[in-house]
Amino acid sequence: MTKTGFRARLGRKTPAIAAAFVMAMVLAGCPGNGLGPDPEPGPGPGTGTGTEMFTVTFDRNFEANQGQGAAPTARTVAAGTVITLPGRGNMNRDGHVFGGWNTQADGEGTPHAAAADFTVSSTVTLFARWVELEPITISVTGVPSGISHMEITLTNQAGDLVGSGNSQSIIGGTATFQINALPGTHNIRLSHWGISEQIEWRSINPLLITVDGPNSFYFDTDFEKLVPITITVTGVDAHFARIELLNQAGNVVASGETQIQDGSAEFIWLNYRYVGGRFMTPGAYEVRLRLMDDGWDIISVHRIDSISISPGNNEIGFGEFDEMPPIKVTVTGVPAEFHGYWGMLVLMSPGGNMEDGGAMILQADTAFTVFGVFPGTFDVVLAIMDGDTHAIVGARTASSRTIAAGGSNNITWSDFTDMLLTRMTISGIPADYEGAYAEVLVRCLVSDEEIAFGGGTVTDGYVLITLFDSTGWFLDRTVSGQVTVFFEGEIYHPDWGSSWTTIGAYATTATITFPHGQNTTVQWSAFNIDIGGTSDLSAPMGGPRARAAR
Repeated sequence: MTKTGFRARLGRKTPAIAAAFVMAMVLAGCPGNGLGPDPEPGPGPGTGTGTEMFTVTFDRNFEANQGQGAAPTARTVAAGTVITLPGRGNMNRDGHVFGGWNTQADGEGTPHAAAADFTVSSTVTLFARWVELEPITISVTGVPSGISHMEITLTNQAGDLVGSGNSQSIIGGTATFQINALPGTHNIRLSHWGISEQIEWRSINPLLITVDGPNSFYFDTDFEKLVPITITVTGVDAHFARIELLNQAGNVVASGETQIQDGSAEFIWLNYRYVGGRFMTPGAYEVRLRLMDDGWDIISVHRIDSISISPGNNEIGFGEFDEMPPIKVTVTGVPAEFHGYWGMLVLMSPGGNMEDGGAMILQADTAFTVFGVFPGTFDVVLAIMDGDTHAIVGARTASSRTIAAGGSNNITWSDFTDMLLTRMTISGIPADYEGAYAEVLVRCLVSDEEIAFGGGTVTDGYVLITLFDSTGWFLDRTVSGQVTVFFEGEIYHPDWGSSWTTIGAYATTATITFPHGQNTTVQWSAFNIDIGGTSDLSAPMGGPRARAAR
C-alpha cells in the first residue's frame, strides 16, 4: 500500500476514533510549497549502487500567472538508483501541452521523456518542457457500420493527456479526427455510444503520431475492445473485503472494496484504472485480499503470488489464497503521561510504501498488529492522539528498525525521537459548534487548490489541528493560504434517524502563514466568509465523544 497517510485507517469507518484526514493536492505557486502529488505508479525504484544520496528536483518551468498546478515531489535516492520520471501530474499551462523534462530551463539541455527510466548520478533539477499544440489529422479506417460518431483521446506513456477530440466525419468506414495534439508515441483510446452504454477501444500498442501524417490506422488490427475485468472471490467469511492487484514491480495497479454477500466478494471494472499511462491489461498479477470486520478493521490479509487475470469475470476461490501471517510490534516503556491516549503505529519501507498496525490505547507496553507486510527493515512512526478531541498530540519515529516475523519485535520508547508537527488552533468558535468535528483545508487563493489539511473536535470553543501534506503525511514545511473550515455534526431526522452532515462552513479572505513546527492560532473573527451548511439542528451535538461513536 503506497503512503497515503492515516485517512484509510483513522477515518469515519473506525468507530473507536475519527481523524481529520482528507486527501488534498499540494499547489505550487503559493508560498512555501515544495511538494506536489506523487507521480503515477511505475517501475520500482531500482537498486542503488552507492551510499551517497542525490536529489532530483522537478521544476514547473513557468511563472505562477502562466499556468496552474504543482511540480512533482522531489526524489532523494542513493547514487545509481533508477527512477521512473513522472508525468504532468496536475500541472497545466494554457495553450501548451507537457512534453517531458529537460536538464535546462530553455530546453537546450538533455531531454527526458515522461515515464522514462532515469539513473540518478548527481543532484539535478529537471525542467518541464511545454510545447504549443499543433493541429494533427488522424484517420481510422475499417470502422464497423452503424457507428456515426467517435471520440478520440491521446495519452503519453506517463498517462498525461496530450490531445482529444471528436470525429469530423465517418465516411465509408473511415473516421477522421483533426485535433490539437503533441506529436510522439502515444496510447490512443476511441469511444462511441452503443445501445445503452459507452463502448471503449484502445490501441493494442502505442502508435506514432506525427504532424505531417499520414497517421492512418486500421480499426481491426490496431485497436482492441476494452472488456471489463471482474474478480469474484467465493467462500469468503467476513463483512467487507478489499482487493489489490500488484504488477511485477510490486506496485498496486488496481484495487477496490466491496461488501461481502452470501460468501462472495465481487470487484468490477478493475481495468479502467490507468497505470503509468497504460491501461490495466489482462495478464499475471499478484493478488492481495484484505478481509475486514463491520468496523472496517482488518481481520487478515491473504495473497496469491501470481495468477492470470483475463477479460470478463475471474472467479477465485478463497482457498487459493495463502494467508500472510501478521507481525506483532510492541512499544515498551510508554510514559505514564500518555497512558489512555490512542496510538497508531506505521511501518514505512525505504521505498515509501506504508502499512499500519492499527490504533490502540497506549499502556506501559502496547502491542500492535501489522497486516500485509513481509519482515524487513522499516522506519517506524508512532502517532499519539487524544481520545476525546482526536487531536494529534505528538508523533515519534524510529529509523531503520529490523522487523522480524512473529511477535518478537520490541521497540522501547527511548528508541523514538520526536517529530516536528505543524499545527493550527482555531479559537473563539461559537457555542453552536461545540462537540462538532472541524475539518480544515489550507488553499491557495490564486487557484483554489488545497495545500494542507487536518481536523479535530471542537472543545471549549477551540480546536487543535495537526496539518498534513498532499500524501496525507505530516506537513514538513511552511505554507501559506486561505483557510476553510467545515463543521460536521449529528442530525436527527424522524424518518431515517441519526446521521452526520455538514452543519456549517466558513473561510478566511486573508492568506495565513503556518510556520513549520509551530502552532499558529487563528481567531474565529478571521473566518468572515459564510459558505453554507445545514443550520436547522433537530438534536444536540452530543459532546466531544459523539464523533468517535460513528
